[in-house]
Amino acid sequence: MSPEREFQVRKDDAGRRLDRILRILFPRVPLGALYRALRVGQVRLGGRRCRPDRLVREGEIITVRGDLASSDETAEGGAARPAAQPGGGTRPALEALVVHRNPHFLALNKPRGLPTHGRDSLEGIVRRGLSADLPPSLSFTPGPLHRLDAGTTGLILFSASLEGSHAVTAAFRERRVEKTYLAVFDGLIRGEATWRDVMERDGKEGSMAVSSLAHAKGLTLALCRPATGRYHQIRLQGAMHGHPLCGDRKHGGSPRLPWFLLHCASIRFCPPLFGVASLSAPLPPDSERTLVALFGREVLQNLPSR
Repeated sequence: MSPEREFQVRKDDAGRRLDRILRILFPRVPLGALYRALRVGQVRLGGRRCRPDRLVREGEIITVRGDLASSDETAEGGAARPAAQPGGGTRPALEALVVHRNPHFLALNKPRGLPTHGRDSLEGIVRRGLSADLPPSLSFTPGPLHRLDAGTTGLILFSASLEGSHAVTAAFRERRVEKTYLAVFDGLIRGEATWRDVMERDGKEGSMAVSSLAHAKGLTLALCRPATGRYHQIRLQGAMHGHPLCGDRKHGGSPRLPWFLLHCASIRFCPPLFGVASLSAPLPPDSERTLVALFGREVLQNLPSR
């Protein structure tokens, strides 16, 4: 008798295409083989053959027979979970990074030097930390809802449910999320300005409001509020305007600091999202000490993370 396995569609799987769920359940099976299995009835939804683009509903049963059913690529019980990533011995625990947590998303205070994606990353810390708490799902895994460079610190949002992922992503796309960064630039930036530039990477416009907070020793402490979310936007636009981040040698910054200081200090949702209006994250201790050394202790009293 051919082996047979059943997978129940959970809440965070509902609304996804059947073929995309199968690709997550059987990641090493070639795409052509998955489509052939659907075509010949080796994979059925609710006991019936279905098109690959059929959207699944909560509670439905996916039945897989034959060679696919004997594959060991899925987690026991049908709940696909990412494998634990190697490393992490010196990485912080998830609880030490959480600023806010609800059933739909997490806000973390990212330390410097920790990448968002990839090997030994913040994404790995989140997935390991949430693995025991999330409801069973065939296809959903928590992931970052925007990105911060490895050298940037501060607030970053991760999904904790499919609903949260869709809602936060839509808020970013519709520009209902305002992020405020603290940055130390080379040179003197006076008052307030709006920088609008065509970004070389994608040829699209990057727009950002910049407000100076303090000046000292040829440097400017400023608030930055990007209206767009271009890759390396603050770092690139600063360099394009003759004010690279101090310490950002990749983009022409002076070596006066051993690393650049760029911190996502606050995020505001307009209107509130899942009851959350705004979030803030304190500076890392070394960044705080750097600001005190450069601009004086009194400047800390006016920072948005306080």
